[in-house]
Amino acid sequence: MEVLAKLQPSVVTEIPYTFGSRKFGESKVSGKIVVQYLTQLWRLSKASCLMSDRFLKFAAVGSTGVIVNLVAMTLLLHLTHWRDWQVSAAASLFANLHNYVLNNIWSFADRTHRGLRILRGYLSYLGMSAVGLGVTTATYAGLTWSLTQLSILQNGKQGFASLTQLLCQFIAVALGVYFNYELNKVITWPEIVRSNVRSPKQPSGSALH
Repeated sequence: MEVLAKLQPSVVTEIPYTFGSRKFGESKVSGKIVVQYLTQLWRLSKASCLMSDRFLKFAAVGSTGVIVNLVAMTLLLHLTHWRDWQVSAAASLFANLHNYVLNNIWSFADRTHRGLRILRGYLSYLGMSAVGLGVTTATYAGLTWSLTQLSILQNGKQGFASLTQLLCQFIAVALGVYFNYELNKVITWPEIVRSNVRSPKQPSGSALH
């Protein structure tokens, strides 16, 4: 499949083959193999040029982080006496830690932080997340201000205005996630550069026996 996708030959001939019943052992197909196959399909598709599978993993982790945030906030409301910004901040920090752990072992599995690098990596991730949040907030403020200046939000009906605001928030969140991903990819999980180590040259005049 990979050969066909990358070489794109002008003529392809399929030779049918029928698998027989297994007589010995057990099948090695698992959920992990299926996920790897689907990931490979995405990498070979033209759509992967616009959005990498690593970004999709990063976005999926962020989506689960929203659920973790809400669950953590619910538990804190029942188990503590916090009712103001403290409960929101604690739930957000817990969700942020959850996102870092998942991204470290899944989205950036080839650049996983280990040992003491985990703490430094999390602090970096926390800082980049703050930048992404700032981008989201600034984008939403800019979009809604522009629409207000055009009298779109003021003159429209209440339902239309609410829908427009939700659309602005969606665009702002998408842009914030993209900035968050790009910053973390470069700063928190930078690409591992492998230096080419050449073998030492033999001294002139030496002979091999």
